[in-house]
Amino acid sequence: MSDHPKATVSGNTATPTRRTHRPDLWASIAAAVISALAVWGDYVRRAVSGTDTWHNSPSYAVAAVALVLALTAALTCALTWVFRRADAALERNTMAPSSDPSSELPDAATPATTPTSTALTTDAWFVSMRGHRLRPTLLFLACWAPYLVIRFPGNLDPDTQWQLLEAYGMAPRSDHHPWFDTLVFGAFWRLRSFGGLIPSHLPSLLLYALAQMAATAAVFALVIGWMRFLGLPRGLVRASIVFLAAYPAVPLFAQTMAKDMLYGWVYVLFVLLMAEAARTRGSAFASHRFVVWLTVAAMLLMLTKKTGAITVLLCGIVLVCAIRRLRVRATVCLGLALVLVAGVWQHAALPAMGVAPGESKETMTMTSQQTALYIRWYGDELTDDDWRVLEGVYTEAHELGDVYVPSRADATKDRWRSDAPSEAVHAFFRWYAGAMARHPEVFAIALSATALPVIYPDTTSLGDESYVSYRDNLDEAPDTADAAQMEPFLLGMTQGQATLDEVQRTITRTAQRPHWAHVVSQGFDRVYAWVEHWLPVLVLKAVFTTWVPLVCLAYCIRRRHGMGVVMLVPAVVTLATLVAGPVVLPRYIVPCVYALPLTIAACATAASPRYADRAGAPTSGASSR
Repeated sequence: MSDHPKATVSGNTATPTRRTHRPDLWASIAAAVISALAVWGDYVRRAVSGTDTWHNSPSYAVAAVALVLALTAALTCALTWVFRRADAALERNTMAPSSDPSSELPDAATPATTPTSTALTTDAWFVSMRGHRLRPTLLFLACWAPYLVIRFPGNLDPDTQWQLLEAYGMAPRSDHHPWFDTLVFGAFWRLRSFGGLIPSHLPSLLLYALAQMAATAAVFALVIGWMRFLGLPRGLVRASIVFLAAYPAVPLFAQTMAKDMLYGWVYVLFVLLMAEAARTRGSAFASHRFVVWLTVAAMLLMLTKKTGAITVLLCGIVLVCAIRRLRVRATVCLGLALVLVAGVWQHAALPAMGVAPGESKETMTMTSQQTALYIRWYGDELTDDDWRVLEGVYTEAHELGDVYVPSRADATKDRWRSDAPSEAVHAFFRWYAGAMARHPEVFAIALSATALPVIYPDTTSLGDESYVSYRDNLDEAPDTADAAQMEPFLLGMTQGQATLDEVQRTITRTAQRPHWAHVVSQGFDRVYAWVEHWLPVLVLKAVFTTWVPLVCLAYCIRRRHGMGVVMLVPAVVTLATLVAGPVVLPRYIVPCVYALPLTIAACATAASPRYADRAGAPTSGASSR
């Protein structure tokens, strides 16, 4: 039986005829999961702090259970209200005529009760976007322009500086950071200042910032156009525009030269195309234009970040299993992208360019953190044979517990021996399985401690990078503390292939922010810090990575919207990669922030005027059980 109001139709509106105050089942489930994760995160934070003892007492267990119940009750009430309001909005939207102002299709004003199979095609979506992409693109760029002035002439990630050394042949070529990104950044950096007329790389950075902002804005315009084409609720479309245009982290990300920001807009394009394929149950693959776009997007996703291959593979498997039509073409499309990048690019093109593959330690993040915490807590239980096993795969294994940092795995994974023989690796995993059986709580706590920002409202574990923000990485002078720390690091990365003077002339001394821009940037940072302190919920990582996707997933299941669940698979995969990653830095959640409107839109697609008839979505009284 339904937990939300039934509706009768009067004209084009849905009028509630019955109201119930019973809590919604799926709202309760989502609330319970969020509450349990938050309280578990508090326990993990206390456990790894090294100073807290209350978490081991019975009183803490009682308080934790009470807090979970209280949070669940409060969130259940809030989510029940949200779900019912969403039901009412979707019912009104389904009963109303399609009101896509940008569509020039002849049936754009046809009521939802009239078949709209023509308007539902992917090619029709492409046609509807002609001439309607420029205005939202310019709107986004205009709203982001003040942030480019604040961070003039853009921003530069520390990892990007390492990549630039590789692009200039000042460091060994490696695919540790995607080589494709290195080529793109190096190409812009070589633009110099209009042929080297000015001894600075700031114009190169400005050109890159403008190019990436334009690409990001154009993809966002496609998202807005898709939502309008489907006739999704106007409130959702307007809220998406406001969020993408006004949320400060979006332009701060978009103007930064970094692999995660380059990956971000590609990720949104890939998720949008996957959502279209799911919406049409696979019919989108009948469009040759769509097949080309999805193949290119999938390839770029894998080229710009290592986790892109996992995203394409897992999302592709779920999509092919879920769609009804053209499964072979979908398999060929995504399979071709995987073969060209994971096969040809990785195993033929990169070796031909003299680029070394990424080290195996990057895949040992989770196990290294767990092993280090095990040694710290239970090192006295290890036998000589255990230590020999660990020494076979870790450098100075006895020190793993000392270098362990709960929030980031760099210090532990860097001790993994990439050249360890397979016999030593197999012996390690046998020991790992036995240790997990003896003390499973260590492995759960270590995993959760690194992923704390995505399961808990964390505001302290990473200092100023604990929130959704992006710090100013360009100095105004060469004698600052950051520059003094960065230059020795970059010099070490060259491994003797460049001198300090060459590093300075190529990067650190030719990419410094003007004094006026530095003053403006510092003032903005103070204001942003005030927002972080007083309104932390607006900048919590868990909101974007976990809480919103989880609520949307519960809502889709509640409405029996299977294709909506498929649309949320990229968000679930991204969350999994964050949990298994070395640290949850702000730039790592760029995809989650950029794709937030699409995540929420997945809930609404089944009840849109242009989708209800084809998808068989409930238009009233959707069951919550």
